[in-house]
Amino acid sequence: MEARKTLNISLYAPAVAVFATALAYLMAARSWITLLYVGKASDTLTTCVGWIYPRFFTEKHRFPVDFFIQKADQVMIRLVLVLCIGLYIGFRINNKNAEKIDITSKEKLQNYDLTWLPIYFTTLALLFTWDWYLDLQALYEARAFYAPVFLLRILHLPFPSREASFFCCMLLWISALGVTFGGRARAYFATLFFVLFLVLQGYQMSFYKIDHTFALFTYWAALMPVILYLLDKKQDASWYIVCLQIALCLPYTFAGIEKIAIAGFAWLQPYTLQAYLHMHAQPWGLWLAKSDVLCTILSILMLGFELFFILVVRYHWAKFVFLPAGILFHISTYLLMGAGAWIHPWWLCYGIFLLNQRK
Repeated sequence: MEARKTLNISLYAPAVAVFATALAYLMAARSWITLLYVGKASDTLTTCVGWIYPRFFTEKHRFPVDFFIQKADQVMIRLVLVLCIGLYIGFRINNKNAEKIDITSKEKLQNYDLTWLPIYFTTLALLFTWDWYLDLQALYEARAFYAPVFLLRILHLPFPSREASFFCCMLLWISALGVTFGGRARAYFATLFFVLFLVLQGYQMSFYKIDHTFALFTYWAALMPVILYLLDKKQDASWYIVCLQIALCLPYTFAGIEKIAIAGFAWLQPYTLQAYLHMHAQPWGLWLAKSDVLCTILSILMLGFELFFILVVRYHWAKFVFLPAGILFHISTYLLMGAGAWIHPWWLCYGIFLLNQRK
């Protein structure tokens, strides 16, 4: 019992941090948004917002201050939810360690068949980035409009030359191959891939357009070095795999929460979806928009899918419901609104939920 208390006490500080973050936002940070909106915020705060959300200073001329307060509330809800999930996982890991279960790390690893995981990662990494060099070459011609985002702005990184783009892309692809064929160095190859993937993706987002195409795979790339390192050291990586699965689910959950936070339950009415369908003006979408009944049913199904997709982490039956629904969701979005593609990077990442868990 004493061992458990000692281990869990290390998580009290993060627990206090969650509470303090939410309290600080409610008591002070929320009011700063109004000051930013009217141009009376401090220079330090203005600079930080310029790094994180440079479009604020343009979009504040299009939207009222309440719009940005709602956006900030959503960000805070997401942050607290992620921190709480992290705390839960931390307590579970510490409790398992404190209980001193009589099982070796090698035996724990047998719970999952992970031999295919690096191969799957490498395949997606190469598939998703094979045309990045061509994209960077095209953007080089428009470099006069380069507006670096977040880390690129903080580090003052210029847009790469053609030669630098070629070198970085070659290094990106070599590191992707290294995840599968790098042997004991594969965790380091995965780390190099994540850094390059983040930087090169940032360059493509630095032209006034935030692209979420590779959002799920970015989370996967961030956790892959840790998982591979633990596997190579014959240590238990199961909880980090759970973390990865949760990370892939949360964007769907947050999308559902955001819809409710902004529009209440207006998403359950047909006119919301109909407005989006008319906005994108795709043939199948315009046909669907004529039916209030179909739009209502699809809106309810979409909201339920996003809010409850996270069940695939806990319940085996949910995989047979939500994973096919996710594939259908992205294909339908492409057909009805022209957004995305037939083969979408989000549902291509679903293989992580299909790990062969041995009994």
